[in-house]
This record gives sequence, C-alpha cells and structure tokens, in this order.
Amino acid sequence: MKSLKTKKTIIIGTLIIISITSLLTKQFNLENPLEFIVNSIFNSVFHIENQIISEPIYEIKSMISKREISLEKKLQAENEELRQEINELKKQLHLKESLSEYEVLTTTIISRPLDFYSDEIIIGVGKKDGIDGHYAVINDEGMIGRITQIEDTFSKVTLFITEREENQCVVRILIDSENSCDAVLEKYNSNTGFYTVRLLSTSKPIEKGMIVVTSGMGGVFPSGILIGYVDSINEKESSLGISYNVVPSVDFSSIRFVNVVKRITEYDIQN
Repeated sequence: MKSLKTKKTIIIGTLIIISITSLLTKQFNLENPLEFIVNSIFNSVFHIENQIISEPIYEIKSMISKREISLEKKLQAENEELRQEINELKKQLHLKESLSEYEVLTTTIISRPLDFYSDEIIIGVGKKDGIDGHYAVINDEGMIGRITQIEDTFSKVTLFITEREENQCVVRILIDSENSCDAVLEKYNSNTGFYTVRLLSTSKPIEKGMIVVTSGMGGVFPSGILIGYVDSINEKESSLGISYNVVPSVDFSSIRFVNVVKRITEYDIQN
C-alpha cells in the first residue's frame, strides 16, 4: 500500500515537471527548459542566501570597520592632547628653573567664564596650598595676571588684559643687550588688543618689535617676565609723555597651565 502511494507521487511529480517543461518550451521558446528550471532554482537559492547571510555579514563588517576607525581617531586625539600637555609641563618646568629666587607653584585653570572678553580665571590652588598673597601668575609665554581673591582650594586671577587698574605696573623696554628704559603699563584696550605703555624717560628711539618686560619694582611681579612687544607709537598726545602700543606676548584664549610666583623669604628658607 505504501509502495503504491510512493509510485503515485513519483508519477504525479513527473507529470507536473513534464507539463511545466512543455509550457515553458511553448511560452518562452526555450531549447532546454529543464536547464532553465534548474538555473532559476539555483538563482533563487543564491538570492535568498545573499539576503539572509551575505548582506548581514557585510553590514556587520562595515559597522566594525567604522567603529575601529572612530576608536583610532579618538585615540589619536587623546594622544595628541597628552603630547601637548607634556610639552606644556616641560615648558613650565624650565620656567621654574629660571626663577630660582621664587617659589613657583604650577596649576591648571579650573574655570573660566564663557564670555571671550572676560578678564578673570579661576585656578586650582588656594590657602591650603600656601597661597596667602596677591601673587603674580605667569606661564611660558609671559605675564598672565595676578591673584585678586583667595579661597581654601582655589583662587581668582585678574588677567593682565583687564581694563581695570590691576595691571598697572612699572615695566622695562629692552632697547638692546645693554640698554633699556623704564615705562609704565597704564591700561589694556580691548578694542585694539594693545597695552598702553608710557615712557618715563629715554634718550634712545623706541622701535617696533622691542621687548617689554616687568621691572620687578613694587615687589609684586618678578623682574624680567615678558609682557609683550612694541607695535607702534600711540598717536594720542598726552601731557604725561609719549606712549606706545604693545601687543601682549600671551595668547589668553588658549591658557591651560599657569604658575603662581611667590618670592622666597627668610622665613620660607628657615622653615
């Protein structure tokens, strides 16, 4: 009985194949309809395999590749940032070595107002770190400002590019390797981007590019810290004397590390 059913199935299947083959031959004028059927089945299986297996694998590989590229770029950015930090710290170390008469404390900026024209920053040292005065704050590019407010763990620094009076001090214009003249840094003009420096007296001409440094007078700022470079004479006449425009040496938009400079006293040496 079972054998009879099997034979019937084979006969029916054969008849169906013959019918389909005959139909395809008449419809499409095929020389080898059986080959056409086999190829069609093969192509269908290939298409299904491509949709179910190949394309998802390609998508996964693409995602992995994009993730690897993204990770590589992230690592490159982090390495570049670390390299820049190391270079900056090396510069601060060299600066410390050149200020042997002072205690130099290196720290970072922990806060800065979003306003580009703000003249204050917050640094990460305070009373607990031995900050007890309105000390000068510098970096390897030159004078940044001075401490104007001290808390336990941080301090506020008023930048030298303030238009207030905190930056007024006696400076020195270096004329050549042997000569210099004293002047007063009066103010900063945010519109021009220049310090105004007024000469006290000089018998030698002042030229563009001459270096302006702190004089050390007054005891707040160490002597010889770079402030900027002479750019031009100030066209506005003043009864107080001739003044010059000085371009700051510090790029105040990209400060990262700073140094608080504290003069070493006899008490510091003994303790």
